[in-house]
Amino acid sequence: MTKVVFINAFEYNYLGTRQLASYLRKFGHETHNILLGHVSDGYSPVGELKDEHHGYMILIDGRLISHAGNTWPLSESDFTILEEVLIEEEPDIIGFSARSTNNYLIPKLVPVFRKAAPHALLAAGGYGPTLEPDLYLDGGFDVVIRGDGEEAVLELADAVQAGEREAALLIKNTYWNKLLGGGRNPMRDQEKHLEKYPPQLTGNSAFSVIADGAVKRHYDPGIQSLDYVTYLGRGCTGKCTYCSGGQWRALYREEGRKAYPRRNRDMHSVIEECSSIPDSKRVIAFCDEFWSMSVSQTRKFFTLYKEHVKKPFFAYLQYDQMVNNTDLFELILDAGLMATGIGFQHGSASFLKKYYGRNEHYDLLLKYAEMLSSNLVRYYCQFIGGNCYETLDDFHECLSLIRKLPSDIEFKELAVLDIFRLRPHPKTPITLIAPRVVTDPMPANEWLYRAVFMQLANKMPVDELQEMMTISSFKHDAMLLYDFSRSWWYRQQCRHYEKLVAEEADKDWIFYGAGENYQRNKKFFAPLKPRAILVDRAYLPDEKEMDGIPVVCAEDFLASSGVDKESRYLVFVNPASRVAQNLLRTYKIPRAHIHACEIGLPC
Repeated sequence: MTKVVFINAFEYNYLGTRQLASYLRKFGHETHNILLGHVSDGYSPVGELKDEHHGYMILIDGRLISHAGNTWPLSESDFTILEEVLIEEEPDIIGFSARSTNNYLIPKLVPVFRKAAPHALLAAGGYGPTLEPDLYLDGGFDVVIRGDGEEAVLELADAVQAGEREAALLIKNTYWNKLLGGGRNPMRDQEKHLEKYPPQLTGNSAFSVIADGAVKRHYDPGIQSLDYVTYLGRGCTGKCTYCSGGQWRALYREEGRKAYPRRNRDMHSVIEECSSIPDSKRVIAFCDEFWSMSVSQTRKFFTLYKEHVKKPFFAYLQYDQMVNNTDLFELILDAGLMATGIGFQHGSASFLKKYYGRNEHYDLLLKYAEMLSSNLVRYYCQFIGGNCYETLDDFHECLSLIRKLPSDIEFKELAVLDIFRLRPHPKTPITLIAPRVVTDPMPANEWLYRAVFMQLANKMPVDELQEMMTISSFKHDAMLLYDFSRSWWYRQQCRHYEKLVAEEADKDWIFYGAGENYQRNKKFFAPLKPRAILVDRAYLPDEKEMDGIPVVCAEDFLASSGVDKESRYLVFVNPASRVAQNLLRTYKIPRAHIHACEIGLPC
């Protein structure tokens, strides 16, 4: 039996090492997973703008966020604790799985690995090591596993157990440090049938978390999360110039090996996995970048999902399937679609084609956005900013497209603009066709300046937006514009709610939610004089009354035949879209009668 310790940074739900660990355990090897870093989703808010940073910088829903390695960097205490944990675990193999964003950790980690486990084999895998293997080998790793790693890692563990060093040096998909006498071995055919790989590993005994100078031994943060992350398949059929996905296939095809643009798992296996997760998991997140089932297969899958799983979910779906098959879209809504994403990338058709290798389908995407918005489904509108080749004309075309997107002042999370600062991955096609994106990138200040106006484009009147673009202080310091835009939007929301209270106080109102958000806003909305406060059964307090208003079970109230469809509902649950969507679809409350407040208003 070989002991393998897997390590990854800033991603607690990372499927790669969890699946490798599960696969090794299937064949009798021992594993432990160490999760490094403070933030489970890999990103956190930032208060300053930097040109040099690790990973992406993103303006999302009006918030500036960045890779957690920038805002919560690993400390010397973290590395000291990592050394102590590795000494306790006594690994035969240490496997570091990394994206290119974590390449900077190589000189920090390798000395810790060597000191804690001097006899362990150091292996690296994932996108970062696969695309830049020499970077990892020169940095001190013994071997890089290129491409899909299950078979190579298993054979490596078997060879270490048997003491067969020469056999290990010949394992396919491996690239060895020349100090060990090895070299680059050929790739093997990709495994077509993903059913051979068991679901990802979970369980406190198999994990440790190191962050903020402390360790939680035998603790799996994935268990505590309300989300369950899984996947339908691997690969993407797209050929976007900024993405590493196409290079993955090229690794195999350059050597004459079989590679598949997309491999799907058996849908029944996915349904069985999703139906067996604990009730504590509220949402299932399908992390596939592309949904590649046919219309008939998609219909079958979500029919099964609706019948056997019955949990809200996130998934990227095929836009044309949704727009052209409204019955399928309705089925997916009923199955529990709560959030998705739409990849616009840019608003200039010529720019989109030239630099990102994508054809425009703006009418289709805008139609899909309208469908999602009208059904209160959260969707992330993804754009790429910060491309140094973008002219002002290109930028203004982008603003024109964004103006056509739905915007809802109450449900701020419905149409979330997700604006990435372009940071090409190594050796992606865009680095060849547009080399200045690497050598002379758009300054961070200019990216943020444009990104903020993109965020405002479908919220602010055109003449007011144009006037703001003439203010030189905003141009020189985009953080001033960033702060102004957030306060401006808050003022617009306050005015909206003031108008709502003034004009709709004579209607029959029902509030939904009695938690913190209600408590901080109850004085502001008191003039609406609600006849009831609805609270979900799981959170129903013992008190039958609050602020002189009856508190009743939401499920019982809404299921009663006496519900008046003319009543107005104000949702204080945050985020509000899930409750609002339930009111709309389950209880047939008209969309125009469903309101929400997710911010604190001045009393």
